[in-house]
Amino acid sequence: MEKAEARKREESFKRTIGVKEECIASLEKALHEMRGECAETKVAAEGKCAEAHHMVDEGQKNLAEAEAKVRAAESLQAEASRYHRVAERKLQEVEAREDDLRRRIISFKSDSDEKEKEMMLERTDFI
Repeated sequence: MEKAEARKREESFKRTIGVKEECIASLEKALHEMRGECAETKVAAEGKCAEAHHMVDEGQKNLAEAEAKVRAAESLQAEASRYHRVAERKLQEVEAREDDLRRRIISFKSDSDEKEKEMMLERTDFI
């Protein structure tokens, strides 16, 4: 009777571990997607910033068009700064999520190890 209960508990632990592993895989996939989005945003911000600097240089070369080009460059630079701030914020969020995932993985591994030790002890108790 105790062996049957121990087997049921072992199967339950295995199912729980399987569900946790699926959750981790899902979280890792989401993290990967967020990193991709963050990288795209950062590249876009860098492109906008580079474009703004180019426009400022062109404005200095041609005084007749300087005012219009400087205003456009400043506008692009402000937009690039907004993109950059968004990218930095998203990066910080991704890093925070990464840290949380690391903690969860460590906790999961610790729980799994502990449950495995319990199962081993139960097995040895039945022998």
